[in-house]
Amino acid sequence: QLKHARSAGSATIFLSQHARKRRRGFKLARMRSTDLHWIVQPQFVDGDLNGVEKMKLRLVGRPKVTFIGPVFAPPRAPDRPLPAEPYFFCCAGGGGNRVQGRNSAEWFREAAAEVSRKSGMPGVMVMGPNYRGEPGSQHGLIILPELDGAELAHVLAGSEFAMLGGGGLLGQAVALGVPCAAVAVAKDQPPRVAAYRREGLCVAAQPDTLAQVTLDGLSPEERNRLRTRMKEAGLRNGLTAAIDQLSELLESRAGSQWT
Repeated sequence: QLKHARSAGSATIFLSQHARKRRRGFKLARMRSTDLHWIVQPQFVDGDLNGVEKMKLRLVGRPKVTFIGPVFAPPRAPDRPLPAEPYFFCCAGGGGNRVQGRNSAEWFREAAAEVSRKSGMPGVMVMGPNYRGEPGSQHGLIILPELDGAELAHVLAGSEFAMLGGGGLLGQAVALGVPCAAVAVAKDQPPRVAAYRREGLCVAAQPDTLAQVTLDGLSPEERNRLRTRMKEAGLRNGLTAAIDQLSELLESRAGSQWT
């Protein structure tokens, strides 16, 4: 498909967000038909280009490889009521993963209810598009089945702190400067959560310790420390870099047929 797209005059971009996808992107045949390879993780998570990858790039001469980091839609307020600030945000991710025999979103909903009860702070809980149960209700929580990407970014950005899975939302939270407690809820997430924790950009928990880790590890003092560290790390939304690279590619291919 990539080869055909390039022969038809299209630009081709390969995105990888974990090691297995990255290895696919560095197959020689795929490299020859790819203009840009975006690694949608910070370099400290995915690791710098290794010797074999660098050798292949010298051999093939393409694609341009960029650690573009998290990419997400600009925040847009949802058309529904939210708590008055301050509030916290909670989302396990898509809501379809099972951890320790239970759905991840249900672990998170239970932990969010405990955090709200003990802290007195209201929370917004998003169950995720893949959750098939009833959203339910809990005192102190606004529980939503799902939000689109722009709405999710808005609610996350406005929160005092967040309780998150180890997927894309973790990178978004750091890029938006939101202190968070993270739980790995999918098999590719433990190394990612560990990397963010090593960089001092989040606190890490297990499903059954999420509430206590959030209450103890995201105190006001710790939240300030995490905000300072996130500012120092300089992680930003990769959308701007993506648009810039696309613009450069379009200009370099001016006059070609684009799909």
